Amino acid sequence: MEPYNIAFIGIGGIAHVHAQVIQALSETYHDLPPLRLVAASSRTAEKRAQFANRFGFSRSSSPEDLLAFADINTLFILGPNSIHVPYLEAALEAPSIKSIYIEKPLCSSIAETARLWSKLDQGKAEKRIMVGFQNLYALPIHQALAMWQAGEFGQPIHFQARYLHSGYLDPAYRLKRQTRLQPSPADGATADLGSHALSLLVAFLGKDLAVKAAQASGSFPDVPPGSDLCLNALLIDRTSGAAGTLTASRVSAGTGDQLEFELWGEKGSLRYSLEEPTILRTTLQGKGTQTWDLLSSIGKIYPPAPEAFPKQHWIALLESHYCFFNPGKFPILLPDLKHGLQVQDLVNQIAILINPAIADQV
Repeated sequence: MEPYNIAFIGIGGIAHVHAQVIQALSETYHDLPPLRLVAASSRTAEKRAQFANRFGFSRSSSPEDLLAFADINTLFILGPNSIHVPYLEAALEAPSIKSIYIEKPLCSSIAETARLWSKLDQGKAEKRIMVGFQNLYALPIHQALAMWQAGEFGQPIHFQARYLHSGYLDPAYRLKRQTRLQPSPADGATADLGSHALSLLVAFLGKDLAVKAAQASGSFPDVPPGSDLCLNALLIDRTSGAAGTLTASRVSAGTGDQLEFELWGEKGSLRYSLEEPTILRTTLQGKGTQTWDLLSSIGKIYPPAPEAFPKQHWIALLESHYCFFNPGKFPILLPDLKHGLQVQDLVNQIAILINPAIADQV
């Protein structure tokens, strides 16, 4: 099997998690091609050298030099939102790079979204691309998608999706993350958290979702005006007529990583929560008022997670990477460039409703 020669652009907190995931895959699963950590890049030479040494990358470099290395065939774009599209566009032109993983949100502006749609429509983005919506690979979501696509829940009627954090209530936390306080679509709760929930809605309901109303709330003196610390939106599915709500919040007291997804149809309903990442709750006609399915990764679709793997809610990231390095092996929707752009269109619709002035920024 041809090895994956992997490079990272960006070495922040999320890059540490991705590096741990790849190490776990390499050390635990033996049905994958070799995963070689070749190069880590960022603007700061000392920090990238420390990161490379800690996680076993062969070398470190600037991002510009990295894209010229002929021995790299797999790129992880993990830096700030503002660099996602520029480095994706550069990677699409790099002959040696065949596979690209890009963190969400895909874009940081309406103009970037339009450029990528144009590349996709013109066939200029044909490399294998995965956008970082790892929750699509959680085993209960995999099971729910299969049941939904088989028609077990019937036509959708209404839905609810929430992704909540509390961290930005803390002034010290905000102070360390000033660059993360830009209004959507550059950053904010909609782009950071809401995009995960929107990815699930697109996966289940398709491309005809539209945002009918949106309202941001929460404000502090040290947060720029228009920054969406908390977002509530009303969406409709124009195909079925189903309607529902999205809440994305960085300022919900008492929450850590709290993702909740609920979908009601004519024949039944489903419920998933990241607080119980192995459980899918379903209600189906003729099967009682509610049935609970406990789904475990062990011995099923994905191999078991290593016992020492950190944070249970990151197991879906492990599962998504297992699929990323096994293209075509699993019958599940991949969050490819088209999926990422469909999610980004909804993020942009919300951003315009919150800040109408950005509608002209194309």
